[in-house]
Amino acid sequence: MNLYWWDNKEDVHKDITKYVSHIIDKQSNYSTDNLKYLRLYGNYQSVGLGAKDYSTDSSAGSSDNRVTLNIVASMVDTVSSKITKNRPRPMFLTEGGTYRDQKKAEKMNKFVEGSFYKMGLYAKGTQCFTDACVFGSGFAKFYTLAGDIKTERVFPDEILVDNDEAIYGNPRSLYQKKYVHRSVLKEQFPKFKEEIEQANKDTSNNYLLSTYYSQDYNMDMVTIFEAWHLPSSDKSKDGRHVICIDSVTLFDEEWKKDYFPFVMLKWSDRLLGYYGQGIAEQLLGIQYEINKILKVIQTAQNLVSIPKIMIESGSKIVKSHLNNQIGGIVVYSGTKPSYETFQAISPELYQHLERLYNKAYEIIGVSQLAATSKKPSGLDSGVALREFNDIETERFMTIGRRYEQFYLDSAKIILDLAKDLSEGEGEYSVKFNNKKFIEKINFSEINLDEDAYEMKCYPTAFLPSTPAGKLQAIQELLNSGLISKEDGLRLLEYPDLDSVTNLMNSQVEIIDDTLQSMVDSGEYIPVEPYLNLELALKRAQLSYMRYKLDGVDDERLELIRQYLTDIADMLAPPQAPAAPIMEPGAEMEPGVTPIAPGGMQIPENAIDPSAPPLPLEPEVV
Repeated sequence: MNLYWWDNKEDVHKDITKYVSHIIDKQSNYSTDNLKYLRLYGNYQSVGLGAKDYSTDSSAGSSDNRVTLNIVASMVDTVSSKITKNRPRPMFLTEGGTYRDQKKAEKMNKFVEGSFYKMGLYAKGTQCFTDACVFGSGFAKFYTLAGDIKTERVFPDEILVDNDEAIYGNPRSLYQKKYVHRSVLKEQFPKFKEEIEQANKDTSNNYLLSTYYSQDYNMDMVTIFEAWHLPSSDKSKDGRHVICIDSVTLFDEEWKKDYFPFVMLKWSDRLLGYYGQGIAEQLLGIQYEINKILKVIQTAQNLVSIPKIMIESGSKIVKSHLNNQIGGIVVYSGTKPSYETFQAISPELYQHLERLYNKAYEIIGVSQLAATSKKPSGLDSGVALREFNDIETERFMTIGRRYEQFYLDSAKIILDLAKDLSEGEGEYSVKFNNKKFIEKINFSEINLDEDAYEMKCYPTAFLPSTPAGKLQAIQELLNSGLISKEDGLRLLEYPDLDSVTNLMNSQVEIIDDTLQSMVDSGEYIPVEPYLNLELALKRAQLSYMRYKLDGVDDERLELIRQYLTDIADMLAPPQAPAAPIMEPGAEMEPGVTPIAPGGMQIPENAIDPSAPPLPLEPEVV
């Protein structure tokens, strides 16, 4: 067996099949544990994890209908609903970028969000989070097919790594074992129809395949193997990606990326190794003990707690008189029969069961109120409810950050795949639902260098979901003056804060876009007469200084100076027309206030037309 299968240039499928078989054999405890956790969560005794036996119940036909108290499922479902109710949205932020870069970053936000909804990533992310809670690790796979980007949730048992190589959590090779319908596989790889038709038909000499199939089973599902090896360095060409079945290599290419096409989500990190630790493993001992106690209680209740009728030996009692007839008569002689109910089991066992049940919630950090969808009595205001949720979710801050990182990593892979499609197959675009219209965004419009931005994650919805919390949050925005009363009333009916902020920021965006367009194109754009001129003057002054520090040409700066001058002219108050000066002997026009020489205004009623003209003042030299 060649461990360095990526160096094999011919029959690489043989090396991959043998190596994966070796990993499964050496790490069989991993699949055994996954089967155990699947049974705990699903409350179903599955025979295995293969395509033919995952749905087979090992306890089928058994009359042992046990009472169950599935603390694992309750905990997983509660945590999953609490964490995944938020839909993290990656935000691209520029540092010191131009307005054009900022607009590209905004379009990148829309591009990624549109991609998420197109792929149904939030639903698949919820599945991956549940997998992480149950099995310790959840996986989402990203790939391109027919010129589009696809994603799918991957069952954790399909992902295989060599534990020796992955001791520090960063393996260089990764394998996926998957079941694909034979007809679909033949359509995808028509050149190998004969080999695919014969795949998995003879499993007698193949340990890996005989583990999942028996010879007498009519198999429509074919086991395929996909292997990745990361390049050892930026310049090395030993990276490789192979898809194969047990008899032939279906696809083979050089792998140039420094990551696997998977996004991994863990519930809890182990100190060593690749896989995570889940809730099912953390509660394994408690769940087993609860199951054992419940079985004892159920048996004792059935045997002991049923009421008994005590009849003294030798007494003459007709047993048919001992019935449930109302007002019935029991004829007896000797000792009267008595009904007795015995204590089925010690109260300490019930107390121990309750203790274990409560301890499970303490270990995971979930309140029983959250598990039963109840709120504490007395917490009615939005502030109190938000404070209660903050205190409760502090326990899940680490997993909450992992959940956000899951979407950040997904966004990075989506952008990288979109770049590959744009460079190889032409323009790649995504449609974004802008609530009022559909916006088509091309990747070429958002193609920023990675050094020009940083990515952070924020929740999609700013406002709380409960009516009390929503009202309190809107009231805080109103009190702070960030929104108007009209906007607050609209948010109560339709809680979309983005629509409000977009409207309020429209003037700033128009001004910044105008200034940036003049600098980019070198053409002057006149001042809009309906702008907030004071705001435009302030933004233009700040932008002028910024462009000057950035070394923009003086010809382009002159356009900004002209823009500032035009704004100042529009802000200046209009000058009143000057009145004519009244010369001596001149006749005054009706309705005109005369002005004496020297600029002194003469009241109209102070002039007598019949009076002789006033003497001129001597000129001072």
